[in-house]
Amino acid sequence: MIGKIKGIVDHIDNSHAIIDVSGVGYIVYCSSKSLSRINVGDKAEFFIETHVREDQITLYGFISQYEKNCFLKLVTVKGVGPKMGLQILGDLEPDQVYLAISLKDSAVLSNVSGVGPKLVSRIFTELKDIKHDVTNDKISHSTNDVATGFNSLKVDAVSALINLGINKSEAFMVVSDVLENKKDVDLNNLIKLSLHAMAK
Repeated sequence: MIGKIKGIVDHIDNSHAIIDVSGVGYIVYCSSKSLSRINVGDKAEFFIETHVREDQITLYGFISQYEKNCFLKLVTVKGVGPKMGLQILGDLEPDQVYLAISLKDSAVLSNVSGVGPKLVSRIFTELKDIKHDVTNDKISHSTNDVATGFNSLKVDAVSALINLGINKSEAFMVVSDVLENKKDVDLNNLIKLSLHAMAK
C-alpha cells in the first residue's frame, strides 16, 4: 500500500495530477482545491489513500493527513463514494464539513454539486458522532493544521454568533480568523473578539 508520495508535479488535469517520483509518474486523484494549490514543476507531497480493485489501483491524494481523515469519514456514508468525497472537499475545507455536521447546517453541504437533501440527511445521521473523533486527528497534524483544526470551542462560538443573528458562513469565517491569531482564548473572549472584528 502507498501511504505518501513526494515528487515533482509533471502534469495537472481536471481531476488528477501526475507526480514524477524518480522517473515514475503516479496518477493521483485530488480535490479541485488541492489541485489549485500546485503547479507543474513544483515539488509536492500527498498523503495517499489507495483503492485496489481487481482490474485497477487508484490513488487519492491529500495535502494533509487531516484532509485525508475527513475524506475517509465521508466515504463511510452510503452514497458518498471517492468521487463525491473529493467533490465535497473541493468546495469545503475539512473544518467546514465538520462544522456543518455539528450544526446540522444542510445549506453548506447542499451547495456542493451533486449533494441533495437525502444525501445530506444520511451524512448527518451516519456521521452524527464525528465531533467526538476529530480531536484525535489533531495528534498527527502539522502545526498549521492544528491551528486551524475543528474543535468544540469554534463550534460553540459560531453557534453563539448565529444565535445573535449573524450569518452562518460569516460567523465561521470571523471565528476562524480570530482563532488563527489568538491560540489561547476562552469562549467568552472569542465571542467578544469576533464581534469586535465584525464591527470594524
